[in-house]
Formats: sequence, structure tokens, C-alpha cells
Amino acid sequence: VNKKNQELTAERDSLLQRMSKNEAQHQPQPDKSQSSADEGLTTEVDSLRQQLQQEISKSEALRQQMLEHQESQKTLQQATIRLQEMTLKIQELTRQCKIFQDGMYELDQQLEQINDENSCAICLMPWKAEGDHRLISLHCGHLFGEHCILQHLGNRSKCPLCKQNVQLGDLRYLFGSRV
Repeated sequence: VNKKNQELTAERDSLLQRMSKNEAQHQPQPDKSQSSADEGLTTEVDSLRQQLQQEISKSEALRQQMLEHQESQKTLQQATIRLQEMTLKIQELTRQCKIFQDGMYELDQQLEQINDENSCAICLMPWKAEGDHRLISLHCGHLFGEHCILQHLGNRSKCPLCKQNVQLGDLRYLFGSRV
């Protein structure tokens, strides 16, 4: 048993020595080439990290620009819609303005006709309700301002419009609240 124990101990010691030798052979030697290779790898990893960070920053900047561009497009679309609405309103107002101008032209024409009908045919001035240009009718029915017809009849004894004979007794003063 003792002999067996010695043999096993010797075998164990032999295995331990071989293991130590083996570990020593496979143990990385801290030589300069390995150290510089490690430093090179570390530098390359750092460089790649920096490039990755730069690419991430560029990507984020592009994403932000895209969001701003989308917001600008949305604002532009809204402005375009408002512009179209305003254009329609302007067209409607232009149409209404044209109708108003046409109506004003018709009213001006009617007013001019009324003024022509309510003006003295001799001086073309409107008659007055009183004073020296008050309204006078001849027996033919034509109307004149008093001063104008008296002056005309001082030179001729005919109606200036229809040429019928007129005497001073044929003059009729017309009265009304407003002429």
C-alpha cells in the first residue's frame, strides 16, 4: 500500500510538473509585439466608436431636418389652402363689386334722367320751389324756371320746345312741398 501510495504520489508530481510546463508554454508572454497589437486594437476600437458616434449624430441631424421639412410642408399646405380660400373670397367680392357697380351705374342713369326731367330746358339747372327760378308751366305743358321763360318770352312769344304761341297769361305757377 505504501509502495502504491509512493507511485501515485510520483505520478501526481509528474503530472503537476507537466501541467506547469504546459501552462508556462501557453501563458501569453508579455512581449512588446503583443502589447503594441493590443494598443493597436484598442486604438482601432476607439476610432470605430468615434465613427459610430459621428454617424449616429449625422443620422439624428438628418432625422431632425426631415421632421423640420415635414413641418414646413404641412405649414405650406395650410398656407396654400388659406390662399385658395382667400382667392375664392376675392372672386366673390369682385363679382359682388361688379354687381354693385352695375347697380350704381343704373342708379346714376336714372338720377340723370330725373335731373333732366326736373331741369329747366333753357338753362338746364334744376327748378326751385321758390325764388326767381321757381317752376312754371306753359299751356302746352312744358316746364321752365320762371326767370328763364320770362326772359325768353321777352324776345319771342313761342314755347322754346314745341314752338306753340304763348302769352304771359298762359303761365301757371306750380306748387308742391318739394320740386
